[in-house]
Amino acid sequence: MKIKFLALLLVAAGCGQNLSDKIFVPQIDEDYYRSSIASVEEKISENPNDLRFVKLQLSYYEKLEWPITAKKSIDRATLSLRSDPTFINQRIAFYKKNSLDNELIDMLNQMGSGNSLPGDLLLEKVRLNIEGSNTTSLSADLERLAALEVGNSALTMANGYKLLGDNPKAIQHLRNVDRVPENTVHEFLPILEDSVWFTESVEILERHLMENEDSIVRVSLATQYLGANDTVSAKSTLAIGGRMERKLLSTLYQQELKWDSAQLFINQLITEDPLDMEVILQAGNLNQERGFFNTSLTYYYRLLDLDSTFAEAKEQIEVVNRKLAYLQRIRDAQKEIPVLNLNSKKN
Repeated sequence: MKIKFLALLLVAAGCGQNLSDKIFVPQIDEDYYRSSIASVEEKISENPNDLRFVKLQLSYYEKLEWPITAKKSIDRATLSLRSDPTFINQRIAFYKKNSLDNELIDMLNQMGSGNSLPGDLLLEKVRLNIEGSNTTSLSADLERLAALEVGNSALTMANGYKLLGDNPKAIQHLRNVDRVPENTVHEFLPILEDSVWFTESVEILERHLMENEDSIVRVSLATQYLGANDTVSAKSTLAIGGRMERKLLSTLYQQELKWDSAQLFINQLITEDPLDMEVILQAGNLNQERGFFNTSLTYYYRLLDLDSTFAEAKEQIEVVNRKLAYLQRIRDAQKEIPVLNLNSKKN
């Protein structure tokens, strides 16, 4: 078997082709790989700088699904081999396949500053540093990434500047992302909800909502419209949403003293989910504001049926009972006031 393997090596070398590509045949079984490793390792011991055999050894280890041994093979590779572009790509593929992100970022960091990395590897380095919240050299790498104009880098750059706390640049790059992932939009909401970024926020969030049903973003956008005193846009944003949006819309109508509209949405919400304690409480408060005290009590007592420890329901029951007692005292006092007969004649 060893003679057969060495013969293949000679053929590959004589043809001037990449050795690992030439003799790496998927049909070769596991026994062949095992028996061939010894020959490859012997060649490496004779010439540690022969990239052909180092790459071949790594390929064999991967085929045998020996990731730990494969990593040791990489670690043993000489510094000159580690800088070879083809070996770099093979290592990157190996690290990604085996989810060895720490090893990958270490490799990229050891390769030098952003100035010495090609755009795709620099992008990978920046992405991994962001995931690890590592800000070392991040600012310089982001500037280099922008200068190289690497494709599909806007999202990574937005996240990078967000990590650095540079919100203006973060939002600037976020605006250049065609489709911002939902989780990224949510992570940026605390920044976008600052009124300083109202124009940019509306642009980003409305574009997101055109392609996604996202109640969290829709409510955030409506709230921002309200902050800008644009009630019309806030209502139109909420009107086409789901349950969360209708809750806010009912609250908005209640604040505007548009009782019937608020009651309409609340009734719909309770019909959909009779156990939603937040909506039941809102219904009780709405009826209390409208002066329908007995009706409000039915909602508050319903809350206590669902949760006997509901403190706010108990508090509102006391408030309503005090109001009812006050009204009763007024009615009783009115009964004691003598009625003057203005038509009676004086004697």
